[in-house]
Amino acid sequence: MQVFEIDIGTPCHRVAAAGSKNYASLPTLTAKPLRALASSRLSPAGVTRVPVHVFVREQQETPTGLVHIITDDQDRLRAVEWDDHGRRMQTLLRRHYGAAGIEFRAATAPSAARIALQAYFAGDIHALAQLPTETNGTAFQRLVWQALCEIPAGETLSYSGLAAKIGRPSATRAVGLANGSNPIPIVVPCHRVIGADGSLTGFGGGMERKRWLLAHEGRGLPVQGELL
Repeated sequence: MQVFEIDIGTPCHRVAAAGSKNYASLPTLTAKPLRALASSRLSPAGVTRVPVHVFVREQQETPTGLVHIITDDQDRLRAVEWDDHGRRMQTLLRRHYGAAGIEFRAATAPSAARIALQAYFAGDIHALAQLPTETNGTAFQRLVWQALCEIPAGETLSYSGLAAKIGRPSATRAVGLANGSNPIPIVVPCHRVIGADGSLTGFGGGMERKRWLLAHEGRGLPVQGELL
């Protein structure tokens, strides 16, 4: 049996499922034979076995643009990203799972994440609250991401407030970096973190999307139809 090392040097999460209008134009996964390493790591067949995460990929049109949804075989959400920020997703997946450790397959039915996101954008701002997720960040990052999930829809928190919430009041900058490394925006609501003066600070999906999401959740900013 030949073992392959998966190359995610191209944004392979952007390969659409068959029948999608974007399918023909998006890059595909490539593979290259894995070279045998030291004999202590060789299988009986004489090749090294690389742990591979098999994820399901989907797409969903939203008022904020086309969103890519990545789930695992237990239907847990692993990543969400807008189509025009595919490089960010590629970078985060590589960082969390390794450059040679991911395979994708097309969905056979809508995931819980896709259904919940549809409900959220249709007006049920609490639809994402109980959605199962799984991440592969550091212990500190996961602590920050868990705290983000405790910010209710319709409310915001400052970076310093978030740092205090996790018991690390002097770690505001580290909290900001963890916030920016969140692979599951919208669901793990990093858009609900704002500046100490109430200003809208950076957001991986772009400031207009952050403004739209906060307005959608009732933060007093007018929602003006679709962004894209």
